[in-house]
Amino acid sequence: MAAVVILRRTKAMQARVDTAAVPVTPILSVALSLVAIVVCGVAGAVAGFTAMRLIGVGGVPGALFATVISLVVATLLFALGGALLRKLRWMR
Repeated sequence: MAAVVILRRTKAMQARVDTAAVPVTPILSVALSLVAIVVCGVAGAVAGFTAMRLIGVGGVPGALFATVISLVVATLLFALGGALLRKLRWMR
């Protein structure tokens, strides 16, 4: 009896999640992911360049510093954007 109740709850929760997400074709999903990657990459590059200029480091050390900052910022933006979309149930 307990298995039937659990199965019913699972199907009900799955139906609620399926209807909440926006249906997206695989091609559109890839296109949206590429747009998100480019946007986050540009934002990370701007943050890295800005941090490098604020500190006043130039040359190879400045480029390495900007690269590390850029990668961290871009990764955080992409992860937070995905988490936000999941929280809003716009993405599974």
